[in-house]
Amino acid sequence: MAKEPSRSDRDRLDRSNSGGRRDSSSSLRERERDGRDRLAIKEEKRLRNEGEPHVKSGGSSSSSPNKSDLSSSKQTSSSSSSKTNPMPPTESKMEVDKDPLPVTLDKKELYESVVEHENNLAKSLDAAKSLSEGHDICAQLEKNLQEIMSMLSAPTTDEDDFEEKMEEGLVKISSLRLINRMMKLKLKSVKDEQLSVRNDVDSDHLLLQNLLYEATHLQNQVAAVQDYKGKDESIDLIPVEQFYEEAPEKITKTKATKSDPHLLRIARLEYEFVQRQKLTEDCNSLEKEKESASKRIDDTQGKLDSIGPLLNSVLEATKPLQQIFGIEISSKKEQNEIAQYLPAELYVLFIQSNAFREANAGKTDLVVNLHGNLEAAKELIVTPEEDEEDSDSDKELDPDVTETSRRQLMRKKSSINLSPEDAKQKLIEKHPFWIEWVVSSKGSNAVLIQFFYLIKLKIVTVKAKMVDDVKKIPTGEIVSSDSLLEDLFPGDKGLNSPNPANQYLFQKVDTKEIADFVSETGRPFLWAQRLAGVEFPPLTDHNDANYENLTRPKMETSYLNIENVLKSIQSRLSNQATLHNQLKLLEAKNLQIPTDAKELFPAKLSTTFKSWESINFPTYCSYSFAQEHLRTDIVSEENLFFRACLERGRALVTALVTLTPNFPETPPVFCIQLEKEGNGERNSTNDAVIRDLECEVNIYCLEDFQQWPKILVSLQLLRLLQGIDIILETDFMVEESAGPSEFTREKLFLRASTGRNLRRPFKYCGTGGGYFLHRY
Repeated sequence: MAKEPSRSDRDRLDRSNSGGRRDSSSSLRERERDGRDRLAIKEEKRLRNEGEPHVKSGGSSSSSPNKSDLSSSKQTSSSSSSKTNPMPPTESKMEVDKDPLPVTLDKKELYESVVEHENNLAKSLDAAKSLSEGHDICAQLEKNLQEIMSMLSAPTTDEDDFEEKMEEGLVKISSLRLINRMMKLKLKSVKDEQLSVRNDVDSDHLLLQNLLYEATHLQNQVAAVQDYKGKDESIDLIPVEQFYEEAPEKITKTKATKSDPHLLRIARLEYEFVQRQKLTEDCNSLEKEKESASKRIDDTQGKLDSIGPLLNSVLEATKPLQQIFGIEISSKKEQNEIAQYLPAELYVLFIQSNAFREANAGKTDLVVNLHGNLEAAKELIVTPEEDEEDSDSDKELDPDVTETSRRQLMRKKSSINLSPEDAKQKLIEKHPFWIEWVVSSKGSNAVLIQFFYLIKLKIVTVKAKMVDDVKKIPTGEIVSSDSLLEDLFPGDKGLNSPNPANQYLFQKVDTKEIADFVSETGRPFLWAQRLAGVEFPPLTDHNDANYENLTRPKMETSYLNIENVLKSIQSRLSNQATLHNQLKLLEAKNLQIPTDAKELFPAKLSTTFKSWESINFPTYCSYSFAQEHLRTDIVSEENLFFRACLERGRALVTALVTLTPNFPETPPVFCIQLEKEGNGERNSTNDAVIRDLECEVNIYCLEDFQQWPKILVSLQLLRLLQGIDIILETDFMVEESAGPSEFTREKLFLRASTGRNLRRPFKYCGTGGGYFLHRY
C-alpha cells in the first residue's frame, strides 16, 4: 500500500497543481486546436483516398463525419500511436504542408452539396437507432470525461494520454452534435412533409366544400325549376271545348294543338290575350262614356242647385194656398230638416212611420208629427252626451272652443257630484225631440202616442192618451191612459227595461227597475224598441262581443214591425169601443143575446139582473171572497173592475168582474158570492157548488161562446143567471135548506145533484123543449 502524503506535501502539491492548471488552460486550448487540425488532416486524407471533395480550413472543420468514419480514424490513429511514438505538432504541420494542395470548390456549390447530403442523411435516419447511439455516445462521453477529470486530479499526467482523451471527448461531442443536427433535420423534414400533406388535405377539403356547394346550388336550381309556376297558371282560361268553338283557326291551329298540350296552352293564352285586348278597348270606351255622363250629371246638378232657392221662394209664397187645401209640403220639408237632429232610434221610427203613412195613404188612419226643442238638440249634437265618470270633464276649458261647447263642458262639470235625486233625474233624462202618433180606428176615439228617447238608458219609451171626440166615445174609467197599450203583445207590460245594460245603471242610483219612473218617462214596451229598429238580446244571451252590433238601430227591424204594431193598436181601440158599448148596455141592464145563441139558454130566467157598476181596485180587494183571486195573481191593479148584482126572491148574488185592457183576447174573470137569508154567505172558499158555478162561467162559457167574443160579458152574465136558478131550485131537493122552498122548480133536469160534492146540472141542452144535465 502506498504511503499517504503528509499535510504539507498535500498543500504543496495543491499549489503546484493549481499553478499547473492555470498554465495548462491555455495549453489545453492549443492542444484542442492542434487535435482538430490533425483530425481534419486525417479526414482530408481519407476523403482524398475515397475521391470525395473536401475543403481545408484552418482552426475548424466544416465536414460532418459519421460515427464509423470517426471510429475507424480513431482506431487507425490509436494503432499507429501504439506502434510508433507520436509525432510532434510541428512535424505534422510540416508533413501536411508538404502534401499537395486540396481541390477547392465554390462556397455556394459546397453549401448546397453539404445541405443536400445532410438532408439525404436525415431522411434515411432511423430515429430509434439514432436515439440508442446517442445514449451510447453519452455514456462513452461520460466515461471519457471521468477519465479526463481523474487525469487532471492526478499529480502527474501523461500529456499524450490526456490529449488522446481530449480528442476522444471532442469526437464524442462532434458525434452528438451530428446526431442532434440530423434529428433536427429529420424533425424539420417530417414537419415539412406533414405541412405539405396538410396543405394537400386542406386543398382537397376546400375543393370538396366547393363541389358540395355547387351540388347544393344545382339542386336548389333544379327544385326551383320544378316548382316554378308561371303567372299564366293563375289565369282562369276558358274550357278547351269553348276555346275550339269560339277561337279562330288562326289561333287554335287544331292539328298541332290537339296533339301537343304545350302548343294548346300557348294558343289558349294567345286567345286570352286577344280577348283582354278587346275588353280593354271596351273598358276605355265605357270610361269615356262614363266621363261624359258624369259631366252631364254635374251640369244637371248645378242647374238643380240653382233651382233650389227658387223652389224655396215658391213654397214660401204658396203657404197660404197649402193651408187652404190641406197640403203639407212646407211642414214636411221643415220636419225632414229637423229630423237630422234626432237620435238614431227616433230617426228610424220617424222615417219608417212617414214611409208607411205615404205608402198606405187613405188606407190607414195615422198622423206623424215631430215636436221638441231644436236649440237643445243642436247642443247635444255639438257636444255628445258622455258618462259622468269621463275623465274629460276634469280638463281645463280651452279658450279656443266655441261658447256652446264651453256651456256644455260647464254643465258637465256641475253634474259630477249630484244628489241621489238629481242622479235619478239625470239617468232618465229625455232627448229634446219626441215623435207623436195619432192613431184612430172606425167607431172609436183616436189615441195620441208619444215616443221619447232616454239618452242615458238608450231606450225608447211610450206614453198614450185618448183623444176625446164627442161624436164617438167619451173617455172615462173604461179606458186608462196608463194601461191602454199594456199587453198589446203577450207579456209586454212595459214595466221592465229591455236593455240588459240598464241594470248596472239602476244599481248606481239604488233603483231596481224603470217601473219606478214610468209616470215620468212612459213605458219601454218591446214593440216600441222594434219600431225604433232596435232588437235587444235577452239578458241570458248578453254577450259583450256582439252587443253593440245587436243594439244598433236597423231600418229593416222597424219596417218588419210597424204594420203589425199599428194593426194591434187599432184592434185595441176597436175592442175598447166594443167593450164600451157593451158596458153601456150593461149599465142599462140590457143583456144582448145573438139570434144564434138563443138556443143555448132556457126561454125563462127567474133571477133578475139588478145593477152593473164600475169599482176600483181597493174596493175589489175589500171583498173577502175575492182574496183567492188576488193570491193567485189572476187579477192585477191595471185591470178594470166591475160589480154586478143579481136577485131572486130573498137570495142576493154579488159578482165581481175583472176585465183586462186587451179584452177580448183575455176573457173576463167572475168571482161570485150568494147570500140567502138563513144560510149566510156562500162563495168559492166555502161552497163547492159556487166553485162549480165559477168554473161554468169562467171556463165552459169560453168553449160554448167562442164565436161571440165581443159580447162575452153579456153571455157570461146570462149563464150566471141560469146557474143561480139551478142552485136555488135544487137546494131544497138536496136538503140543504130547512122548511118549504120559496123557489119553485121551473127548470127541467133529471137529477138535482150527483157525486160527493153534490154537483148541480148546469149544462143546458136545448133539444126537446130544453133540459139540464150534469157535466162529466
